[in-house]
Amino acid sequence: MIKLIRVDDRLIHGQAQIVLIKQYEAQDIIVIDDYTATNEAMKNLMKSVVPVGVRAVPITKERAPEVLRKAAANSKNVIVLTRVPSVYVDCFKEVPELPKELNVASIQAKGADMFLHDANGNDLPPFHVTQEEVDAIHEIANMGVHVYLNLVPGRTERYEWDDIKAKN
Repeated sequence: MIKLIRVDDRLIHGQAQIVLIKQYEAQDIIVIDDYTATNEAMKNLMKSVVPVGVRAVPITKERAPEVLRKAAANSKNVIVLTRVPSVYVDCFKEVPELPKELNVASIQAKGADMFLHDANGNDLPPFHVTQEEVDAIHEIANMGVHVYLNLVPGRTERYEWDDIKAKN
């Protein structure tokens, strides 16, 4: 059962281990990242940083729909991570059983040239994006997915995409 779908350019890091794994009682963390999934050293590193009893599963974007379908039907609690929102566009299209919620935690997109802005037009520094990533968030939200920006769910300020999308 997929408990959280998240964009976080840091992938698995301290907050993920300390807060999210506990909060969502995660047993698996699926990491959709072509570089990590195809680099043995990165795969081994990813697998070594999760707590005992939690499995890190690095996969390519190509394999994501197949793996996510199985995870959605499984009884294990799963967190899904990727670095940028555009990776999830096809996932939400091809896997209708995904939870209709996306947590955007931190984006430092390659080639980023702008920040996302709050409802007052203020820069949100953890969200450094390209227009492609903004367009991907719009597309995902237009699929009926609830999108919100929040570094640590339940612990830091939360911005609802519906409240800020006009500024972005």
